[in-house]
Amino acid sequence: MTTIALALGCFNTNSIVLADDIPKVSLYTKRSADTQSYADIGRGFKLLRPFGFNEFEGSGTSGYLVKFASLFDVDTNVVVGSAPAAAGKESITDFGSLEDIGAKLAKKRGGELITSSARETEGVVYYMFQFQTPLDLSLPRPGTKSNPPKYGVELYQLCVGRGRLWSVSATATDKTFPKMEDTLRAALLSFQPRL
Repeated sequence: MTTIALALGCFNTNSIVLADDIPKVSLYTKRSADTQSYADIGRGFKLLRPFGFNEFEGSGTSGYLVKFASLFDVDTNVVVGSAPAAAGKESITDFGSLEDIGAKLAKKRGGELITSSARETEGVVYYMFQFQTPLDLSLPRPGTKSNPPKYGVELYQLCVGRGRLWSVSATATDKTFPKMEDTLRAALLSFQPRL
């Protein structure tokens, strides 16, 4: 993703989060009727993907490795991206504080940072953000024309693993997010940059 490429050099490293301050959380493995296991053996990651979503392979140079897209809603997607981490960057904390990274990502999206959190799962530190973002109004959307969606909701997660900066983005509109939230969060919380 373009965000990852920008992340390699744009974050302030003056305010580094101490690993002792980050809560340790068990890996999310609870499957439901709305998720299914996905493992990319060649690229070395796994997660719970939304059930029934179309899968699109990317090359990495195209901005993503894999994208899972809703059959019904152009705005509901889960996208995994990866790029080499900068030399000496072994954790997402090496790129800057949760607050600094969140503010820069919100500005880049032209949106608003709603929440941010950090966690450590199985030795990997993750930063997770929730943004409210503007919608591309030119895209066709399901639903009534009298009550269209007003904004996008993006869950965005960053981590470093195996020398790579990983991102997982899950998006929906304000209308679809409430019913898709558990499934989208499951994708992020279950992501591991190893098999």
